[in-house]
Amino acid sequence: MSPLFVPMEVCGLILTAKSLWNKNPLVHFTLLCLRLNLMSLVEAQCWMQLLLGTMNCLGRCRMLLKHFRRLCFR
Repeated sequence: MSPLFVPMEVCGLILTAKSLWNKNPLVHFTLLCLRLNLMSLVEAQCWMQLLLGTMNCLGRCRMLLKHFRRLCFR
């Protein structure tokens, strides 16, 4: 199972638990904080993938430029 699906499943369980336990403010607050932490984890994973993709793209551009320079200045 992909690590991306685990927080989403947990968030679904938290939303269900939140609807069952919404009478207790402490449980409500704890579940809310936990859900925010899980969403920030997913968000951090998305940003990391974006950063790695950008670095990969820049590396490929650098290699293409290097080969282009070799062809032009023979």
